[in-house]
Amino acid sequence: MGRFGSRFMSTFARHGMLSTLEIQVAGETKRVDVGYEEGGTVVIDGIAHAVEHYIEYEKSLLDLRRGTELTVDGMPFKVKRPPDPKGDGTFCIAFLEPA
Repeated sequence: MGRFGSRFMSTFARHGMLSTLEIQVAGETKRVDVGYEEGGTVVIDGIAHAVEHYIEYEKSLLDLRRGTELTVDGMPFKVKRPPDPKGDGTFCIAFLEPA
């Protein structure tokens, strides 16, 4: 999927399926469209499970590391642990915690 990643992301963005991430890079604010899942609680069979905040992004657009501070839809976060690559590595998932 490597060469098609940008096409998917631009299509998702056009249809309002992505959130805007803001990150400071070398003193400048960089804006990138990402997939964002809000944390919360899910109840399955009467048991509450915590769901973490995370973003899915195109790896070539961002170099995120544990502790990187960023803002998603105006909310401040930092990367909780090193991002996990998905599939062929074109996309990554980064779990977030409030900053």
